[in-house]
Amino acid sequence: RAAERAASDIPLEIYDAEGRTLRGVSRLLDVSKNGACVESTCEFNEGDGLVLRGSVGDGEVVPFRAVVIWRSFSFRLHRYGLRFDDLSPAARESVDRFVSLTAARWRKKR
Repeated sequence: RAAERAASDIPLEIYDAEGRTLRGVSRLLDVSKNGACVESTCEFNEGDGLVLRGSVGDGEVVPFRAVVIWRSFSFRLHRYGLRFDDLSPAARESVDRFVSLTAARWRKKR
């Protein structure tokens, strides 16, 4: 993988590509500077554009635009690989900070 991944267990809201309609909730499994893996009961297709909203660790809620690049299904849950798409500078900074902080906490727990 091109970027360090940080394990996570954070709830996220998932909106349509315009960020207006709530499509469901999911759980962030891991995140990198390039994308994320999420688990959800909601069904999405490869190529779907989504907006994720979740806390980046300091209480700040930041929207992240992403595209579904792969999906799998098991035990009533869908897993999705997402690639971040067109992040604003503020969102990019939040992702970078979140990955760094989460990776550091994860290493301490081991």
